[in-house]
Amino acid sequence: MPDDVLPAGPIFGPDFVTISLADGRGTSFEVPIYPDANNAELKAGGLAVMFYFQPARVFLANRRNSDDLDFSMRAMVKRGGGASAPHVEFLGGSCTFTTTFALTDSMTTEILADLLAHHHAPPPNRIAALFNHESADPTPDLRMVPILRNAVSCMVPQPQPASGPAFLTAQPSQIGSIEMHARTTFLVSCNPAAAEEIVSNLRNGSSPPFVVTNTLTEQFNTGGAVMVIDVGVDVEKLYGAFASALPQGDSRAIVGAIPNLAYLTGLNGGAVVTHITEGASRIVDPALKAWIDMSNPVKSTAVAAAKEHLFDIGLAQVPAPTDSGWWNDVFGGSTVSLKPVRPATGTTISQTVTLSGPISTEQTVAGQFDTLAAAAKASIDTYLTVIDMGDFA
Repeated sequence: MPDDVLPAGPIFGPDFVTISLADGRGTSFEVPIYPDANNAELKAGGLAVMFYFQPARVFLANRRNSDDLDFSMRAMVKRGGGASAPHVEFLGGSCTFTTTFALTDSMTTEILADLLAHHHAPPPNRIAALFNHESADPTPDLRMVPILRNAVSCMVPQPQPASGPAFLTAQPSQIGSIEMHARTTFLVSCNPAAAEEIVSNLRNGSSPPFVVTNTLTEQFNTGGAVMVIDVGVDVEKLYGAFASALPQGDSRAIVGAIPNLAYLTGLNGGAVVTHITEGASRIVDPALKAWIDMSNPVKSTAVAAAKEHLFDIGLAQVPAPTDSGWWNDVFGGSTVSLKPVRPATGTTISQTVTLSGPISTEQTVAGQFDTLAAAAKASIDTYLTVIDMGDFA
């Protein structure tokens, strides 16, 4: 074995073991644990093996050197109506918040203790050899599954019709790997309806101010496996999948979660068909095939092959962001809209992609903002600032 063998990253595929942890509020949650793709080589060389936890929850972080949660809402209002009928009009607002995936020290200690004692269900056969840690071996290391991108989307419950639709736009403070510091700060812009609803939720303290969903681009490794995937695309069917994913009355712009929803619809409907081989053998494990079919390289290969038939690029009159890093890799951040004319039936395209080494995929995780409701109720001024812009006619 080479002397310079290094950890490769968590093994690709759907197989892992779970460790149950308590969250400190009387409930438990399951944390997926993946072994390193090179654990067998690390063990053979007398080196510490590596395990990775996959974020199961996204939490609000605390402010630096404080027990307060890292969340601040600012709303702008005008007042009118006189003393007889006072009225407040929301003009908009913004908020910043910081999320973390990091587990507490006690949680990581508990995970390692359970792994050392094999206090978990037996790992699936495909990865069992990567969990073969023995008491005489060096203490394993535990890290987080590498995260290459963290896209967040926010929404508030639909306010009263008179207030109009609520819109939130979230942007992260940085782009790039967040595997080590596990903190990301977001700036959220709010239209008047959204600002009014968030302020009401914070003041009531009865529910989180809005719903947060994180789409994480996570990196895995194929280990010694080299796979060849033949990707077949039925262009007309894939067009139909994107058309069905557009909201009612949409401008045909591809934004938000539309790419992932449309791809999954197309995959389930036969618009995208894959044949996977490893060496001379066809991979027949349905769960592994399903995982590979949803990996970023396969998704981007399918869409890139058909994009000239499906999309107008750079013509949409809307911002370009989506929740999908693989989509941005295909289109380079350009605005994308579905062509107005459906392609002819029967057009098919074939492409081949080889997977070896690092491979990325996406996971959607709900943000846990439950603690904010109670914190805001106890100290509303810590988390909410309302700026009065004066009277209006």
